[in-house]
Amino acid sequence: MTSRHRRRPSLMISKRGSHLRQIPQPAETGDAGLSRALPLVGRCVTLRETIRACESYAQPGMRARVRKVRGCGLNGAISVTLDFTEFEPFNKPFEASAWLDQHLVVQLTAREAGAYVPIEDYFLMGVDQAREAMIPLDDRVSSALQARFQDSGRDAGEYIAWLEEQLAEANPGLIEDSTPGTGEPF
Repeated sequence: MTSRHRRRPSLMISKRGSHLRQIPQPAETGDAGLSRALPLVGRCVTLRETIRACESYAQPGMRARVRKVRGCGLNGAISVTLDFTEFEPFNKPFEASAWLDQHLVVQLTAREAGAYVPIEDYFLMGVDQAREAMIPLDDRVSSALQARFQDSGRDAGEYIAWLEEQLAEANPGLIEDSTPGTGEPF
C-alpha cells in the first residue's frame, strides 16, 4: 500500500445517504487536541478566574472533580463535567450572589435560588481555556486536609484560617514574636 492510499488515522468516514463526508476526530478539532485535556479526568481541580466566563455556579477558588471531558463541535470546543459534591463545605464560602430573588434583585446564590446542581457540564472554547480555568491538585493531599478539617468540626467558612493555623503549628519558627503592641502603631 502506498502512502497515498493510507487512511489518515485522524479521520473517520461516515456514509450519510449516498454522500461520503469526513468527520474530524478530537486530535483534529482542538487547539492542540482533546487528548491534552483527558489527563484531567478523575482529578481534583481548583477553579481559576477564567471560569467566570461560564456564568454558572462555578467560581474562582472552588474545587471540583473532573468526571468527563469530551469534544463538542468542530471548532475545538470541549465540554468538561465537573462534580462539586465532595467539596461542598469547602466551596460554600466561594458561592457568589448571582441569581435573582422574587423582586428581580441579584442577591441569591445558586443554592439559595434552588439552581445548584452538584454535577454540571461546562463548555469551554478549547483545551487551552480549560487549562487556564483549572489547576490540578494532588488529590491525596487535598483529600487528607479536607477530611482533617471536617473532623475539626469548624464552620466551612473557616477553612483558610484553619489551614493557616495548621501551617503555623507545623512551622514554629514561621512567626517570630507576635506579641501585641510590639509593632509600629497604626
